[in-house]
Amino acid sequence: MSNLQSAATNLREAPEINANLQKLIAKYVLLNVDHQLLVRQLVKLGFSMAVAIENVEAALAHPYIAAAREHAPKHTGKGEWFVNVLGGLARESSRWGQVERRANISSDEFYDRYYATNTPLVIENRLAGWPVMTTWTLDNLRERFGDRVIEVQGDRRRDPTYEINSDHHKKSMTLGEYIDLIRAGPANDYYMTANNFEHNKKVLAEMFDELGELPEFFDPAAPEAKCGMLWLGPAGTITQLHHDLTNNLMVQVVGRKMVKMISPLDTPKLYNYKHVYSRITDVDAPDIDHAVYPLFKEATIVPVPLNPGDVLFIPIGWWHHVRSLDVSMTLTHTNFRRRNDYYTSFPRE
Repeated sequence: MSNLQSAATNLREAPEINANLQKLIAKYVLLNVDHQLLVRQLVKLGFSMAVAIENVEAALAHPYIAAAREHAPKHTGKGEWFVNVLGGLARESSRWGQVERRANISSDEFYDRYYATNTPLVIENRLAGWPVMTTWTLDNLRERFGDRVIEVQGDRRRDPTYEINSDHHKKSMTLGEYIDLIRAGPANDYYMTANNFEHNKKVLAEMFDELGELPEFFDPAAPEAKCGMLWLGPAGTITQLHHDLTNNLMVQVVGRKMVKMISPLDTPKLYNYKHVYSRITDVDAPDIDHAVYPLFKEATIVPVPLNPGDVLFIPIGWWHHVRSLDVSMTLTHTNFRRRNDYYTSFPRE
């Protein structure tokens, strides 16, 4: 409940809980957060037990909130019920909790069997024969582009929600300086991500010209058909648990990654926090509080290892958490042959 803590900043000496904190208490009441837990959180923030209980009970008794608690489930409950039913049925399949791995696939089969059915897929060693598999080394990139000013995400260690706040973490430096940081060893403080793509695709345009084609997924004649969004960083970088609003193709060029995937049918168990993010940011963390997030234990986490040359299709809505196991270079693509603009109708928050 970091929002509570943020709203309570500098309030411990105030005689009353202010309006912003009252709104957050109302929000958590509407989300059916355990009332005793809510009281304990307020006490941890420095408010007396009496004040904490008084405000939680006031929220529960308020007629506006009472009406919302009574009527909201009638409008949202059916959707959640349907997702839970589908999730229960899906668990009866022998293929539940698995991501298929194949050596190749035709375009027609991919779009019919995987894209249209929201089913993830790995094509192993799809990039075999691409020159970049051997030419994209840190030494090579430094020699060719080391003096060019790139953009990366920086100072991520200081911000537990660095994905949500990515626009505030943009840093500029030369590629040579960034490669020095990568060579310093495993870290999650600096990472070139898709959020830096608009700048870096211009600065490093020659790199994208060297890529091979993936005609089973993309139209080679389409603009920027080969120009995937570049991710470059050391071992240890983490992309926090989230889902995307488009279908994505993750193309692993250099190094290994571990992708932990969770079906959108498990969304009710993932405590969607803001936009496309979960309150559980790191699925590998040893200190996940299952008393606060009890449903998370019921979610099925599917480990999907990616080796150099592998391609992973991540369908829209599939939750994923990504950890780099080595110095890594990855491309992500969204320019499929079929419709992929579903983000335009995503509910505004």
